[in-house]
Amino acid sequence: MNSLQINKLFKCLIHISENSNSKKRLLSSTSSLSLQPNLNLNSSLLCQPIFKRNLFQIAIDGPAASGKSTTARLVARKLNFEYIDSGAMYRTITLAALRENLNPTSLVDIHKIINIARTSKIQLITTNNGTPPSAHTSPPQPLVPKTRVIFNEEDITEEIMLPEITRNIMGIASNPGVREAIVSRQRAMAECNGYNGYNGSNINYDKEEKEKNSNSKRKQGVVMDGRDIGTVILPNANLKFFIIADPKIRAERRLKELKRIKEMENLEMSEVLADLLKRDKSDIERKISPLKMADDAILLDTSGLSIEEQVERIIKLALEKMRKSDNMRSDNSDKHLEKL
Repeated sequence: MNSLQINKLFKCLIHISENSNSKKRLLSSTSSLSLQPNLNLNSSLLCQPIFKRNLFQIAIDGPAASGKSTTARLVARKLNFEYIDSGAMYRTITLAALRENLNPTSLVDIHKIINIARTSKIQLITTNNGTPPSAHTSPPQPLVPKTRVIFNEEDITEEIMLPEITRNIMGIASNPGVREAIVSRQRAMAECNGYNGYNGSNINYDKEEKEKNSNSKRKQGVVMDGRDIGTVILPNANLKFFIIADPKIRAERRLKELKRIKEMENLEMSEVLADLLKRDKSDIERKISPLKMADDAILLDTSGLSIEEQVERIIKLALEKMRKSDNMRSDNSDKHLEKL
């Protein structure tokens, strides 16, 4: 790109910034997200345009204990992407509801639970100094980044993994009002480069988080795992995967994971398998955002794969897709500049 082309490009950018129609497009991009009824565009419900970035998005869906979360964390770490654990957010609301003695399936308590989902502060803090995957025994065993879940300033990382949460999460996950609130948060986090201080009305940044993000390199992409990421949360994700595994293998993985928690040392395999199958049935049959494979997703069966094999398959495809995207952007930029 020569100096003449650069000058033309700057003039083009200045013209766009002064054009009132471009401002309307910015507002439109914000309003396209799932806004809550009691707030408007000026309340900065989701991601302010200044924070929005064109991030490479990887969506990973699948049933419980299929290996999607472990895989997603490692993929994010190796690509230096942000990782967002969507399931942890539903588990958090489930725990909060049970603490308030609210029944997740009761019509009487439904509005109170929705209010918890809208107003609670949930933070997902992923660190790279993790532990070997407890759910897999096949070598090699990489260190898996750990995601700490902070609910209203309290660390509830282990508590939300208890079987009681798994048994009650179905009522929370199928609640339309709760899903609307959680979907808004998840999209905001994905579009704002993983900032997750969203507290129900604004995106808040504490001093420590501001310093961390100002002093470190901004992530160039995001990896999010769940059950409706590729179909609902990030329907335009650059790359989508649907991870499955044999139910018995999934139950074995979940049992190993749970037995790390002291209170779960006597947990039986049959109980874990029953909970997983019950959750599968609920996720597949629910009317709101059911568990299903996106039309453009890639199916990955992890039953006989090691963690490293799962991760490498996804990374290989992601790198190929990113190279193609970079080449397309470069070609389009050159063609546009030629017209200036």
